[in-house]
Amino acid sequence: MDYVLLLGSAGLVILLIAFIIEHLHRKKSRFYFNVLNAIGSFMLGVYAIYNNAIIFVILEFIWVGLSIFYLIRKE
Repeated sequence: MDYVLLLGSAGLVILLIAFIIEHLHRKKSRFYFNVLNAIGSFMLGVYAIYNNAIIFVILEFIWVGLSIFYLIRKE
């Protein structure tokens, strides 16, 4: 199996888990949601780079940046 495809697939699963966690536990899960979002988006961004999908690369790395921003932001 192609390792980049495996990386992209794992990133997709991580993003789906983050989405499910966010909708099941609103307030308590904000930290985990952002951590999983950052990891999953980064993995999909690498996958997009490998496949030369520039628009998808931009989307994923903006997503990573926003997730990290919300992780370090003081509330």
